[in-house]
Amino acid sequence: MNPVLGAALARCTRGNDPSARRELMRLRGGELSPEEYREVARTLTKANSHRAAALWWLSACRRSPDDPRVACRLANALRMAGHARVAERLLGGLCREYPDWADPAHSLAWLYRRRGDAERAAGVMEAWFEAAGSPSGSLFPVGNFLQDMGMAARAEAWFAKFPGDVNARAERGALLAKLGRFDEAEALLTDIVRQKPAVAGAWLRLAATRRWQDESRSPRALMQAVLERPELDDDTRAAIGFALAKVEDDLGHYEQAWRALDLANALRSHSAPFNPAAWGESEQDLYRVFTADYIARLSGHDGQGEAPIFIIGMPRSGTTLLERRLARHSSLTGAGELELVEELGRKTAGRRGYPAGVAGFSAAQCAHLAASWRQRLPAMLAQAETIIDKNPLNFLHVGWIACLFPKARIIHCRRDPLDTVLSLWFQNFAHWKNNYAYRREDIAWMYALYRRMMAHWDNVLPGRIRTVDYERVVADPGTELQALIAWLGLEWEDGVLRDAPSADGGAISTASLWQARQPIYSSSVGRARHYEPWMAGFRDALAAAGIISV
Repeated sequence: MNPVLGAALARCTRGNDPSARRELMRLRGGELSPEEYREVARTLTKANSHRAAALWWLSACRRSPDDPRVACRLANALRMAGHARVAERLLGGLCREYPDWADPAHSLAWLYRRRGDAERAAGVMEAWFEAAGSPSGSLFPVGNFLQDMGMAARAEAWFAKFPGDVNARAERGALLAKLGRFDEAEALLTDIVRQKPAVAGAWLRLAATRRWQDESRSPRALMQAVLERPELDDDTRAAIGFALAKVEDDLGHYEQAWRALDLANALRSHSAPFNPAAWGESEQDLYRVFTADYIARLSGHDGQGEAPIFIIGMPRSGTTLLERRLARHSSLTGAGELELVEELGRKTAGRRGYPAGVAGFSAAQCAHLAASWRQRLPAMLAQAETIIDKNPLNFLHVGWIACLFPKARIIHCRRDPLDTVLSLWFQNFAHWKNNYAYRREDIAWMYALYRRMMAHWDNVLPGRIRTVDYERVVADPGTELQALIAWLGLEWEDGVLRDAPSADGGAISTASLWQARQPIYSSSVGRARHYEPWMAGFRDALAAAGIISV
């Protein structure tokens, strides 16, 4: 690249320099090499200057009209710059001319996904896969793309096409369970673990397909036998241990369940690092940034009229139960556990990172981000009237939620500490943010963090958060849910209380796959009493953290 062009490009990407932009525009009209046009376009793309990048890709395309790669990059730049219709035409043409080429197919699918056209997005991905001759390594990206769009049934049918792939069969089993087709899931997953014991996720899904009450039918003996195999790695043995603990608990074998849990958590902790110091630094940043005055200043907009509902609390505190009941109201749609709120902060905070990087934001910037939130939702949710996001760890982001969505309703789900930590002890979490869950002292530390954060939000946002006790919902769901629906400003509907068939309501991706589809039951209240002889470690850790007294 010639020095003049390089200097102008560097100035343009370092900051808002109008003279550098004008100089770059002048140079674009000159005689440059095709590679120089491409290099400038690539640099502008990396700097998120998509409109300028599109102009440079257009110039590169004119100088290399027979290069489809440049045309594809132009289409992507136009898509990112908001010129979706033009990008659609370009990408559609490339897909027709090169049906087995992944790049334009994936880009066109994403374009349709952002538009909320899930059917066309799915069709593009499936057509490319077939045209490319079922490329190795692409089976799961296509299936996961379908799941990400909320098309769990279509994803299940997709994985069913590949019965010879054990991992595809295991994923299908997981989807059958999510869809509430538990008998099918049990049969498939049992067959998988008998043939391939190293498929760790299949054990966990098998345990979650039902409440095991008949020991002769349960997979208990199979799990015990396989758990002794020395060739299995720690994570696989941990998964089998968690699955066995769940089955033992269902059968009322509490001492056996506890032994399985101790082993599973010890094994899982080897691959689950947790750094309280780093979490503590982030906690202090949240306090410094999200003061009452700052939130009041940034929330001076209408959030584009968006008023999502956020259900927060410690994981395993009853957030799924609450979401599933509220989502039976005709005006509300459950979205599961989204990460969009934190993502909006991290993607816009710059080098300082979130939350420090949003400290200088304005109400106008928050309004702009709020407007982009719905576009980022899974396609099947984009047209929903009111979304429920039940990501419990959003208890960290209540201040940011209030800045983005001044009209948002925030529900805090609270549960007995001992029951909560015991339920955490039973889980093999997929997300690294739950890496605290495999050591007693780390669970207690995280619980104390959650308590401190909620105290802060109650202080800076008085009256904004409604606390709901899990135990009260279970004991008197009619009273509690009617009061909550009224607080949300909605008319009561009897369907909120009506128990639905086991396979209703679409896919569920919580750890409580089977439980989430059952009528409200009270057996989880006071669950820790079954494990009282072995709870001393938890009691001591929670007492040391100031959560309970002993």
